Amino acid sequence: MLKTISHNEFVHFLTVMQSYYTHLLAYPHTLVARILGLHKIKMVRDGKTERIYFVIMANVFNTTRKIQVKYDLKGSTQGRTSIVDGKMPKPDVALKDCDWLA
Repeated sequence: MLKTISHNEFVHFLTVMQSYYTHLLAYPHTLVARILGLHKIKMVRDGKTERIYFVIMANVFNTTRKIQVKYDLKGSTQGRTSIVDGKMPKPDVALKDCDWLA
């Protein structure tokens, strides 16, 4: 899974990476997402340098365990529901922030 991140998130990942690695070694069965790579691409466009930051993570849903409910949490409640007209979405659809709060 590849996800673009902000510069601040990139810096934060760099500062916690040693503790994160130590945690994964101590708890090999943790469900915390495994970060496989932290990257920055620099490119020059029209004489201006642009930077794109991204993280590559292992897919947490690639498991032999039965997943009963999935949530796609962003930390925002604006427009963050999967339940429409009181009806739950199909089981393979991830619920969102407001669904989790309810």
